[in-house]
Amino acid sequence: MPKSIEEIGLPPLTLDQIQSLCEIGETAARKHIFSKVKRKRISDLNVTIDIRRGRTLVVDVEVQLDLSPLVDIDAEILAEEAAKIALGAVEEKLREIACESRKNTKVS
Repeated sequence: MPKSIEEIGLPPLTLDQIQSLCEIGETAARKHIFSKVKRKRISDLNVTIDIRRGRTLVVDVEVQLDLSPLVDIDAEILAEEAAKIALGAVEEKLREIACESRKNTKVS
């Protein structure tokens, strides 16, 4: 069973933190794609990150990618890789936020 936000010590997220998390994920996804394919060979790229908080925090990452027919790379596989990397970057930042929250709680 997944741990809830409270169990891992994640404080309530501000809108700025949520926006930052989305930017971190999008940057990671784009960086991965651009490391594999030149920008001019990308017909369309859309990275969507949705963060919802209830009892647990839900992060959905979707990467839509269309490549030039001149590129010999499977766009779907590359998009899936980029989504996983984006999710990993968001998770890493969430762990940093939780860690900082625990430090601040101990100091108070």
